[in-house]
Amino acid sequence: MNAPHPARAHRLARAHFDVLAAGGGGIATITELRSMQLSKRILLVYAVAEVARTKAPGVCAAAGLDEAQAVLAACYRASPEPVAEVLRYPSVGAWAMQCLRQLVAPDDGSPDLPRLAADLGHFGALAAAAAVRAGVSFETTVRVRESAVMLPTLGLVRVEAPDGWARARGSGGTGRVEILHGGATATVTAPTAAARPPQPLGQAQGDRRWLPHPRLRSTANDQRIDLALDDIDPFRGFAGLPPAGRVPTGAVAAWQDRLNEAWAVLVGHDRDQADAIAASARCLVPLEAGPERWKVSATSADSSGAFGLTTPEDGLSLAVTLVHEFQHTKLLALIDVVELCEPGDEVHYAPWRPDPRPVSGLLHGAYAYLGVTDFWRRYRSAARGAPARLAQFEFARWQAALRRTLPVLRTSRLLTALGAEFVAGMAASSEAWSDEQVPPAALALAQDIGAVHRIRWRLRNLRPDVARVTAAAEAWLAARSNPDTGPMPLTVVGAPRGEPPEPHVELAHLRLLDPARFDALVENPAELATALREASRADLLLVAMDYAGAARAYQSDVARAPDRVEPWTGLAVAHRRLAVPEQRVLVSSPEVVLAVHRRIRELGGADARPEALSAWLTAAGRRPT
Repeated sequence: MNAPHPARAHRLARAHFDVLAAGGGGIATITELRSMQLSKRILLVYAVAEVARTKAPGVCAAAGLDEAQAVLAACYRASPEPVAEVLRYPSVGAWAMQCLRQLVAPDDGSPDLPRLAADLGHFGALAAAAAVRAGVSFETTVRVRESAVMLPTLGLVRVEAPDGWARARGSGGTGRVEILHGGATATVTAPTAAARPPQPLGQAQGDRRWLPHPRLRSTANDQRIDLALDDIDPFRGFAGLPPAGRVPTGAVAAWQDRLNEAWAVLVGHDRDQADAIAASARCLVPLEAGPERWKVSATSADSSGAFGLTTPEDGLSLAVTLVHEFQHTKLLALIDVVELCEPGDEVHYAPWRPDPRPVSGLLHGAYAYLGVTDFWRRYRSAARGAPARLAQFEFARWQAALRRTLPVLRTSRLLTALGAEFVAGMAASSEAWSDEQVPPAALALAQDIGAVHRIRWRLRNLRPDVARVTAAAEAWLAARSNPDTGPMPLTVVGAPRGEPPEPHVELAHLRLLDPARFDALVENPAELATALREASRADLLLVAMDYAGAARAYQSDVARAPDRVEPWTGLAVAHRRLAVPEQRVLVSSPEVVLAVHRRIRELGGADARPEALSAWLTAAGRRPT
């Protein structure tokens, strides 16, 4: 059984590699990456059929994979581009990889056949969608799951029948699709290639059996973007990040408004990049924020072209998310053909994540924030008033993050030779911006917010040596001097994925965007309960740069809740600015002070004042006070 078309060998031109390393990538580069991704998808779909024939022949026969593969190949020969659009759709890659993982490396050595049948049954739906797009008559076997059949890029056909095998058929060029199951037939009219991008015909006709993807379309200065809002495809999720449910009709309009705002910003600040994003992105996938309401966005090598995200607050934040995930999309496509780093056990601090990151993850994050930094660099030149202040702050914040991270990457033993060249290209772009001036107030605020993240990361992820901590706690309780002022060995532990609430960032944004409202909160911090529920009075004082007042407030917060990381974080950041020599350990190693403080309480001692404990840990020969 042949693949839909002969496999292509791809060679990435050095010029494309260099422009990607610098953080860029226009239409010519994206076109080449998309061509590579199409070949990858074709090979993946072919591999699903080939491996299934060997590993699960019974399921393969029941799913009609030979027939479906023949339909797909015939459609590609008849009309390559519409079929390519189906194959490139992000969920097709996620589906193929899910099938292969079940077939090739199941945990117990044999596939879960009922689950595999449900997934392999999607092959016929893929072929059916390709046939509708290509205008070719077809008949395939499909799998009804949760009383529906998903046709990738087209929509969901509701079937009033139990889950199981069904037949799908259609007449070329009509868009008419029939699903026959258990003596019942569901008939819908789907868009054909001539109607691309797909129009919600069934919905417009009031056909409750047909549920098309909502579409988000926007135009600015004659540049257009067209995305599916994918809230229905069963393979739309991201590992560890569950997709949200159906988006209500009213909420779709809100997503459209955010895209209109974001697209105007992107086109206004970099038309070439906007074109490349429009060519690369195929859909937005709403993600579940969870009970903590964490803000999350994601891309995946399995589903290139899908940008997962929680509901954006405004158009500017959506623009930044599109830039961020576009960077990931480019890098994921590149590493399919170029090895940039080897596997290894190195983990490092990343100024944008709450958890330790391996070198590959650090590289991905740095590349994403290289694009984000450039976005704010360009945006600040055109913005005025409050948006300009925000842009200055964000540029300073992420430029500092890059200057901290890129040297770590450049010295990693895990980078390949090409990986080292790639990181050098990233560093050259960042270094070219190093002389760009930022107003002192925005710079100071960015430095404080960076310190908050870094210190909180240490408190969440670093655990000092237990024996040394116990020895220090016992010495404190015995009123002896600190037995050892040398650095404590540290163990790295992993914090949960996702970005926890960042009240300091929200307060910083408020100070920049609405100074009068911020000043009113400083005067009346009781209003924080309604304005920013996660923020404390101490956080407010810190962002207001009243460092002495913030330190006093955080001391009180620690006394009330000594195990909470947040007040310890703020206390260390305040003392970083106060620059009292006796608080050196609190500023540089807050996890040590917290661990000893906790151990003192576990051993039955009274709560020690954090500043007194830090001074004792800092100075050799000093007794507790």
